[in-house]
Amino acid sequence: MTEKHTSGIVWRVKITAEPDPNEFDEYDVRRFRVGENYEVSARLGSLLILGGYAETAGPFALAEAADAGKPTPPAPKPKPKA
Repeated sequence: MTEKHTSGIVWRVKITAEPDPNEFDEYDVRRFRVGENYEVSARLGSLLILGGYAETAGPFALAEAADAGKPTPPAPKPKPKA
C-alpha cells in the first residue's frame, strides 16, 4: 500500500528506534534508519513519536508544491526609442 499524505504539515523527526513495519499498515517504514532525520507527514510523524520510534527534530513546516503560490509575471520589456 502506498503512503497517504493527507495533511499539508510536515514534521521533522529523528528516528530513535527501528520502527516495526507491522505497526504501520499505511506506511513503508523500512526506509527509516536510527539516528537519521526525516521530514514526514504530520500523521506519520505523530505515529512514530507516540510509538516511541522518533522524537521531534525541529519546527513544523507547511509543505508546498514547487509551483504553489502566485506566479511572478516577467518584467515588462523597455520600449525601443524612436
